Amino acid sequence: MPQRDESDMEGVTRAVNRAVVSEMRNDILDLRADIVRLESAVDATERLLGDLRSVTGRLEGEMRILVASYERAAALASGQALADLEIRRTGEIAAIEESKNDRKHRRELVIKLAAGVTGLWAIISALLARGC
Repeated sequence: MPQRDESDMEGVTRAVNRAVVSEMRNDILDLRADIVRLESAVDATERLLGDLRSVTGRLEGEMRILVASYERAAALASGQALADLEIRRTGEIAAIEESKNDRKHRRELVIKLAAGVTGLWAIISALLARGC
């Protein structure tokens, strides 16, 4: 009986070893499948990152164009505002000069009129003094 027990033990040991080896083989196959899936996911992520780099580079270029365009528009608007202010200032100076010239002209007319009235009064006085 001890021989048989030993033989039975060897059979059980072999069966257990086969089961363990079979389970290890299945685990190794599962691990290999997991590695393949992981490599595929890494490849997909690398492609996605490449696409994102491309899009980011394109957006950076477009942003630079927009900023440059905004700066040109701001410079033009600033220049236009300065030109408008200069035109307005020139117009106001011209209006002041015109008003000054009008006042000067009126003053000269009043002086001439006063001189004419004085001369006329002198003539009328002289005529009245002669008895005309």
